[in-house]
Amino acid sequence: MAYKMSLDYTLAKSLLKSLDNLVDPEIADYSGSLGKQIIMLEQCEIYNECQGAYAKATVEKLDQLYKEWHDLMLQIKNCKNSIANKIEQIHAYDMEQQAKQERQAKASGYQPISSINVNDYFVDSNAGGYRAKVNAVNSAFPKAQTQLYENGGGGNCHIAAMTRLLNRKAYLDGHGTSTFSVESVYTSAGATNVTKVGNYRSGVKYKYNGSTGGKAPSARYTAGSVSYQANKVSKSTLSSASGGADAYMTSLLNSHPEGVCVRTNDHVAVITDYEIVDGKVQYYVSDSFANGNGISKSGRIRIEDSSLYNGVSKNTKFYNMSGFDYISYLT
Repeated sequence: MAYKMSLDYTLAKSLLKSLDNLVDPEIADYSGSLGKQIIMLEQCEIYNECQGAYAKATVEKLDQLYKEWHDLMLQIKNCKNSIANKIEQIHAYDMEQQAKQERQAKASGYQPISSINVNDYFVDSNAGGYRAKVNAVNSAFPKAQTQLYENGGGGNCHIAAMTRLLNRKAYLDGHGTSTFSVESVYTSAGATNVTKVGNYRSGVKYKYNGSTGGKAPSARYTAGSVSYQANKVSKSTLSSASGGADAYMTSLLNSHPEGVCVRTNDHVAVITDYEIVDGKVQYYVSDSFANGNGISKSGRIRIEDSSLYNGVSKNTKFYNMSGFDYISYLT
């Protein structure tokens, strides 16, 4: 992600330039001219002849005004210098933080932002080998994950999506395509006595004790020697992200080619990857319960065609929907 500066450095420098134009030339030019006028007045023949109190008072008053004006200009100049020093300190701190963030981003696989679209910016989907990794993992999982159902017949899409996400990451880490079983994911998410009942509707039904919905997006998942931590990102984090939600999402996806889980519209699916299409971000989804038209069998469909968009205008981005709940990614 790009580091947001503490202040508009260019604007601040411009304001200081305005102070420069006001203060420095005025002190040099006006004070010199005024001093000459005072000397000329003191040496004036009329002054020498009159020695009058009025002429003397005029000179003294003029001299007093000049000194007060000069002191004021010096105060302004000192203030300007103080502001300039503070701005330079802030700017130096900003540069240090930005460099630090770029080093951290490079180390963690984040890619530099290369495109700007209106108020949102996003990471190039072809940068840093991201596309090659995404193509590889998408090819390894050509079909959508199987929908899961719980004891009472309700959907367990959060377990189906997390199972797919875990196996996508495990595959990229060299562990094959079926490292995590559905049963192991149920157990890690808080279920006990997990038993497969059999085929049900369009998926598979499991019987178990306990609840899994609350723990699933932030649980620790383990299968043998392979273990991943799920990390939950709230809507408030996404909506307040620097540069906009697309900036956050594309940066997150670029560092996680396995994808992320997203819950919205009372449904959870895997956002597998993204592309930049006509200057805009296009997200793709692996959905266990996609809308019809035969696309639910595919492991990669447009987000507009997924159940994340069911009943919602396709012009509305998923993270602006009233039903948006969270994003979950693995580390």
